[in-house]
Amino acid sequence: MLEQQRDLDGALEAYRRAHELGNIHGTLRLGSLLAQRGDVGGALAAYRHADQRGNAVGSLNLGRLLADQGDQNGAIAAFRRARERGDREVSQAARAAWMKLIGGE
Repeated sequence: MLEQQRDLDGALEAYRRAHELGNIHGTLRLGSLLAQRGDVGGALAAYRHADQRGNAVGSLNLGRLLADQGDQNGAIAAFRRARERGDREVSQAARAAWMKLIGGE
């Protein structure tokens, strides 16, 4: 991966291009990299896009960021979508994040 080469600007540009071409993995990586760089608004936009396309990981990551931003209702809704859409691993991660958010852990 480009990030492993410490070429973060190059990685960001590559993921942005992939996102623009409709590559969902590019969208998810873009969201992750933007979040790492502190661009919460950009990360939210990327994860919302993935969520709107029905991607469970996008829903999960959107929920995590919304929870970090204090939007409990939005986070719970995103975690619910992740559980409905995801495979077992994503569903379990969404449930754990949901339980942590509501203090059930």
